[in-house]
Amino acid sequence: MFVPAKGWRFVEADYKQIERRIQAWDSGDPKLLAAFAEGVDTHRQAAAHIYGCRIEEVTGEQRNRTKRAVYGESYGMGAIKLAREMAGEGIVVAPAEAKRLLAGLSDAYPVLRARREQIVRLANSEHKLRNCFGRHRYFFGDAFGNAMNFIPQSTAADTIITKMVRLARELPAPGRMLLQVHDSLLFEVPEDGEAAMVECVRDVMTSPVEEMGGWSCPVDVKRGGKSWAFEKGE
Repeated sequence: MFVPAKGWRFVEADYKQIERRIQAWDSGDPKLLAAFAEGVDTHRQAAAHIYGCRIEEVTGEQRNRTKRAVYGESYGMGAIKLAREMAGEGIVVAPAEAKRLLAGLSDAYPVLRARREQIVRLANSEHKLRNCFGRHRYFFGDAFGNAMNFIPQSTAADTIITKMVRLARELPAPGRMLLQVHDSLLFEVPEDGEAAMVECVRDVMTSPVEEMGGWSCPVDVKRGGKSWAFEKGE
């Protein structure tokens, strides 16, 4: 449906697991931090723990189930809701298997689990939470899933917003920023200006975040897009 102007190309920059990386930063979970620092596939790492095998023995199906469970856990889903959500994506698991996935994830990263429990207690006692950018969210009644995910989700949103402000000033003309889709940005650029665009986008988006003590998140960049469905990455 979407194509660039004649003689132009799309460039897309997508943060790599930004919310999961923020969870690692916020909680200080040593296992998760080490995995990201060493370039370990954290979904395979968690699957290896859940299924009791070596990381290189994890199957694609096991990794995919674990990946979906990670996102479900981040929103405080129970086993029944997780099984229902996974079924909607064509991954059929019994509630018992969904329960095993959630329990295994919790056991794999105990420091992260403790931080989440702390966040929920704080939301229920103070009725509000605040992220490192100063964004507040208020909670009325029992807080659980929304409170649990407030810090990573809002911090990711504020991170990309600050980068968009910089990019609006620093993008090489006549390139332009078109869209934000969650943790990715889509740009349009003339063919002969693509290299400069990619360099600027990568530099800005991976620059240290002052509010997070210099933390930064890597990006995947796709270039040369002739439609919004392009797959070429680097």
